[in-house]
Amino acid sequence: RLTYPLCLATVAYLLQDFVRRYFFTTRQSRRAFLNDAVSCLPQLPLIFFFLRLHLIGISGVLWIFAVTSLVGVGLGLYWLEPVGFALREIKATAARHWRLSRWTAPSWLLSWMSTNFIAVLAPVYYGPAAAGALRASQNIVAVTHVWILGLDNVMPAEAAHRLHESGVAALSRYLGNMSLRWGGLTAAFALVVGIEPQFWLRLLYGSQFAGYGAVLRMYCLLYLLVFIGGPVRAGLQALEYTAPFVWAQIGATTFALAIGIPLTRNFGLIGVMIGTIATMAILQGALLLALRRRLRRQRFAR
Repeated sequence: RLTYPLCLATVAYLLQDFVRRYFFTTRQSRRAFLNDAVSCLPQLPLIFFFLRLHLIGISGVLWIFAVTSLVGVGLGLYWLEPVGFALREIKATAARHWRLSRWTAPSWLLSWMSTNFIAVLAPVYYGPAAAGALRASQNIVAVTHVWILGLDNVMPAEAAHRLHESGVAALSRYLGNMSLRWGGLTAAFALVVGIEPQFWLRLLYGSQFAGYGAVLRMYCLLYLLVFIGGPVRAGLQALEYTAPFVWAQIGATTFALAIGIPLTRNFGLIGVMIGTIATMAILQGALLLALRRRLRRQRFAR
C-alpha cells in the first residue's frame, strides 16, 4: 500500500525541486521562496491535523507530501515564462549537459558508498544503539544544512553568472567570499557545539546520550569539511569541469573500503568518525586541488 504514494511523493518532490532550482538559476529568489513556502509550510499542519483525527497512516503522510509538492509545481508552471522549442537548441543543450553530467552520475554512487559504508558498519558491530548515537549527534550539527543546502541552490548558478559575465578572477573572488562568510558561520556553530557537546546531547536527547560527546565533537569537525565541498563543487560546475568528481570519489571510496572494517572493529564509534573524517578530507582535498589547478590554467589561458 506504500508503493504508489511513495512513488508519487518522490516524483512530485523532484519536480518541485526542479521548479525551485529554475527560479534560483534565473535569479528569481523571491518566487523560489514563495514556491517553497506554498509546498512545505502546509505539510506539518496537515499531517498533525489528520493524525490527530486518526484518519491517515504512513501512506496518508506520503500522499500529503505528494499533493503539497504538486501544488508547488503548479504554481511554478503558472509563473513560468513562455517556452519555445527548437530541435537544434535541444540537441546542443543535451550534448553539453551530457559532457557536464556524465561524470556526476557515477560520482554520486561512489559518494554514497564512501560516506555511508563506514557508518553502516557501526550497528553491525555494536547494535542499533550505536546507530542511534551517530544519528543523534548528526542531527545536532545538521542545523548547518539550513545554509549548506541553501547555498547549494544558489552558488552553482551564481558562480556561472560571475564567470561568464566577469571572468575567472570574479569567480575566484565570489567563491572566496562565500567560503569566508558562510564558512565562518559554520565554524562558529561548530565551536559553540564542540566546546560542551555533552550539554547539547543531554538537552536534546536525555542523559543516556550524554556519554557520546566525543562523537558529537568529531561531527563538528566533519561538517566543516562538508561545508568546504559546496563552494568547491560550485566552482568546478561553473567551469564545466566535473571529471574530478569521479576520480576524487574513487580515491575516497577506496580508502573507506580499505580502512572501514578495521577502524570500526578496533576503535568503535570513534573509529567510525575517524574513518569518515579522513574519507571526507581525501575527497574535499582532491576536489579543492583540482579547482585550484583549473582556475590557474583558465587564468593563464586568458
